[in-house]
Amino acid sequence: MHMPTSVEEFLLGLLQRHGSELLEGHAPSRRIITGKLYDTRQSRLIGQFIHTSEDGQHTDERLYMASSGRYFLIFEGYGSAVYLNDDVDRFSGHLLPMSDDDAMEWLELRNLTDEYIKAFGEPEVV
Repeated sequence: MHMPTSVEEFLLGLLQRHGSELLEGHAPSRRIITGKLYDTRQSRLIGQFIHTSEDGQHTDERLYMASSGRYFLIFEGYGSAVYLNDDVDRFSGHLLPMSDDDAMEWLELRNLTDEYIKAFGEPEVV
């Protein structure tokens, strides 16, 4: 399996493989995609990454687990974050359904160790 070199590469790969629902403005708390309801109010927040750079780029990524056990990522941003949009003056976001492996990889790439262990258990110690 190819390990992405950055979170942006990872998210771009997921978008190319699975597609996503592009959200104009902030992501809503409820959205139906391919006949399935994604509802942050009925889901458990697993991990969150928020960053604002000195040049004004803002990223907010939140991984949720639905009551069905399925994972989804809401990621939003403002600025020139390449995986969000081409218009640097617009705030936009995506809602991206994720597999268990995708959720684990996102937690690893964002270095959210405690959240990973809480969601998936302790990995093998080397």
